[in-house]
Amino acid sequence: MIRVYPTGKMTYKCEYGRGKRITIGDVQVLTIAQARERAKQVLGDAARGLDPKPETWEVTCKRLENRFMKTIGHLPLSEITPHVIEKWRLHRLTKEGVQPLTANKEIVMLKAVLSRAKKWQFVKEHPLADFEMGSLGDNNHVRFLNEKEYMRLMEALELEEERLRAERDRGNQWRVERKLPLYPDLRQQAFAHSLTPKVLLSLGSGIRQCELRRMRRHRHIDVERQGLFLTPDITKAKKPRYIPLDDKIWKALTDWMEQTKDQYAEDSLVFPGKDGNTEFNNMRKSWESLLKVAKINNFTWHDMRHDYASQLVMPGVDLNTVRELLGHADLKMTLRYAHLAPEHKQKAVKSLQNRRNEMLNHRKENDA
Repeated sequence: MIRVYPTGKMTYKCEYGRGKRITIGDVQVLTIAQARERAKQVLGDAARGLDPKPETWEVTCKRLENRFMKTIGHLPLSEITPHVIEKWRLHRLTKEGVQPLTANKEIVMLKAVLSRAKKWQFVKEHPLADFEMGSLGDNNHVRFLNEKEYMRLMEALELEEERLRAERDRGNQWRVERKLPLYPDLRQQAFAHSLTPKVLLSLGSGIRQCELRRMRRHRHIDVERQGLFLTPDITKAKKPRYIPLDDKIWKALTDWMEQTKDQYAEDSLVFPGKDGNTEFNNMRKSWESLLKVAKINNFTWHDMRHDYASQLVMPGVDLNTVRELLGHADLKMTLRYAHLAPEHKQKAVKSLQNRRNEMLNHRKENDA
């Protein structure tokens, strides 16, 4: 079914039980065929006794495990002190490049768990009762690449590709001399490493790294419309999003898909980890090495998303279109890029000036 809001917005809905409905997506984003396919999945889950809506507790537990288990999972609850969490927070901000708001949200989840532990008398006192949340800093700061930085980044990618190919050439020559089986010739492939298509796709679509990790070949690549169709289960906002791709980025993606089609199953991850099944890691070392070669400072992986939005806004793309492409739930998030397009304000002032000039000219004509 389609729900029409007073504002004119229309969304697909699916009723999977008495009084139970779920939003499938925006009519302007999903085709009817895609909406029907999603509705079949929802009804199938409901028939098997599964709730089609995501289980918040499962998501929360998984996030807690991913963020804290490695560093503090071995500690007794009473030893999770403010000092320990402050060290963890500093590492997240400086080494892993997350935003202060993200780190604070993760700590809030941990504090909620410890509050429950106190209620259930696993600890006498809340270990983080006196912990002070860090400053959020300037969340409106936007870092994007200038023309020279972009060119250096592209050159660094080419250098890395050539380095890997030359390394493979030397390795195969060594194997020839010893009459050993040869490894695949990287010069016969579009890419020597997954880093290049990952970077190109991130710059050309504004996709989040978490979405890039979860993207699957058959499900999220829209061949008919030359773009990405991100389903709610992989997007941060839990809403579907369509992102069209230009010819260059589409070719890079399809070249990678063609290159790896024999390695992975039809519906495997587009960029799987080393084992071919699980999600890839954060690539921090390879990313930092790439930036070092390109001589680019203070530019995180997430900043490629800011760069994508900035490069759209500067030539005049309206902010609501940018909001839809980025998948922002609220236009307020997109307004951080407004200062990059002062032209629209100038046009507004000129429109006002023209309107007043017309009024004055009309008055003069009447007086005459």
